[in-house]
Amino acid sequence: MRTWWRGMFLAGLTASAIGLTGCGEKPKPRASGEKKPDEKANAGAVVAPGGVAIANDTAKVASPKGSVLVRAESADSKLDQMTADSHINDYKVVDSGFSLEPGQTVLSFHDGAVVSGNGKVTATLRSDLSGKNPLPVLESAIKTRAASPGIDFEFKFDRGRVDLVNTAKEGKVTVRIHGPFTSSDLVLATPGTRVVVEVYGRWMPGTQFTVLPADTKYTPENSPLMRLLILVLKGEAEIIHPRNSFRLIAPPGNAQIQAQSRGDAIVVPEHLDAVPDWVNENPKDPEVAKHKPAIDKLASLLAKEADAEKVFEELGNSKDPVERLIAVYGLAALDELEKMFILIRTTRTPELVDEGIIALRHFMGRAPGNDQLFYKFLTTHKIGGRSVFTPKQAEAFIDLLDGFNEEQREQPSTYLYLLKQLSNEKAPIRGLAIWHLNRLVPEGQKIGYDPTDDAPARELAVKKWKDKLTELKKLPEAPPAPKPPTKPAAPKP
Repeated sequence: MRTWWRGMFLAGLTASAIGLTGCGEKPKPRASGEKKPDEKANAGAVVAPGGVAIANDTAKVASPKGSVLVRAESADSKLDQMTADSHINDYKVVDSGFSLEPGQTVLSFHDGAVVSGNGKVTATLRSDLSGKNPLPVLESAIKTRAASPGIDFEFKFDRGRVDLVNTAKEGKVTVRIHGPFTSSDLVLATPGTRVVVEVYGRWMPGTQFTVLPADTKYTPENSPLMRLLILVLKGEAEIIHPRNSFRLIAPPGNAQIQAQSRGDAIVVPEHLDAVPDWVNENPKDPEVAKHKPAIDKLASLLAKEADAEKVFEELGNSKDPVERLIAVYGLAALDELEKMFILIRTTRTPELVDEGIIALRHFMGRAPGNDQLFYKFLTTHKIGGRSVFTPKQAEAFIDLLDGFNEEQREQPSTYLYLLKQLSNEKAPIRGLAIWHLNRLVPEGQKIGYDPTDDAPARELAVKKWKDKLTELKKLPEAPPAPKPPTKPAAPKP
């Protein structure tokens, strides 16, 4: 049993979610700040759950029950409230036709759809079942906003992939997309125009975690590296950004742009001869055939069970490895990290540990500030009256999650650091250290180091790892032993 996460009970966290610079890395959480529609100003208003008056032309869920989860966030709620019993941001399962208030987060693991209030734009939230997507898309989420004048559909892009379609009877439609640092308008020229938009954030390997003051102004430089992809699949679209504007047409043609939140490269439309294979999933693709039944089961379970957490806990106990994998990603997507860690530490399937690391990386990169929330929890959360991590241990844990860049993987000091972390007092840190070593030095996997073994067994394995790293010349060379001083020659008689 892989239990190196033992003792790690992490409370649920919350996230919010791109500037345009060419592509070929920490921020203050904010409440939505959206104003509630004025009930008097909307004579035809209806009352949404919770008693809030919303206009009849509000955006609505347009897919069957179980495909979409919605989280209502209070404008005065603090996103850094990290108590385990806080449920101010719980997701709930909704049905087709559910009216969305501005400021709500819409989350889907595949094919969840939203239609704009005027019916002219359909947005489908998708995931990557084939594994061929250029950006890792585990789930997708947007936060709805009240449409500004002249805008047909407006939202804050939290993460993942959104397929946008012009469903108007005639003419163009305009979609306004907000990122953490700027916003852009996307004009879909004619009915039927279809555009894919993707966003993905990641703390790059080699990044050193830094604790930031509470009043820090977050910028691209102190935030995860955010990557953006826009691809026209049908028709023609225009991207209007404060710094750049682009005209894209479906393949064959200049159909795609890629950008990121940092860097000096110029964004240039890319010519594509045909629509890429990853866009439209082939049911016969082995990866699609493997993952689609589990996604369908998830939707079916969510349609029957209102408590999404229970659904993912059920999948976590499944005999199907794909369903267990979805459970890990799903709990992280709901910000239920505590339950995710409980699942991992009790699992008998080693691959869930690996997927848990990926899910945590995904969580910290979803939005500026998530790493700060994670650090805050690690340094303040207590079990049995004792802190889980000291500040230094929390920093080491996050640095190990980020991993090492290519240059660091060639440096002997990296292997010396990992070797030392195998003797760390915290099992999660030891577990991350061996996770890296097993991948960087496959020759050492036969040593069989277990971060949950007792100290004598671990230290024996550490010695074997040291011998193996020395043999492979991965460790810094020891300085030559100092030579004794040369004695002066005896005087001749």
